[in-house]
Amino acid sequence: MIPERFLDLFEKPPWDLATLLADGTPQVTPVWIDRDGADILVNVRSDRLKNRNMRQIRPSHWTSSIRHPFRYLSIRGVVVAIGMRGAFDHMDRMRAEII
Repeated sequence: MIPERFLDLFEKPPWDLATLLADGTPQVTPVWIDRDGADILVNVRSDRLKNRNMRQIRPSHWTSSIRHPFRYLSIRGVVVAIGMRGAFDHMDRMRAEII
């Protein structure tokens, strides 16, 4: 559970997302992350390395962090679903909230 005092950080991209390459070494890239209740939503293009990393191992573990002046939040999770349904609407909504 994410403490309420950190929820505003979801409105301040980018987050650093760490996934594992096929050889087990970490790979970190900036991403936009959102919440849907207790679920964390990571919106990445299907042709990106981080997407392939999350598909290669089941369960695929990931971690992400964001730092903001005087605050830091790190979250960890397991990929439970990958799909395109609603991806573009989700990306447009996150973009509109940031701009």
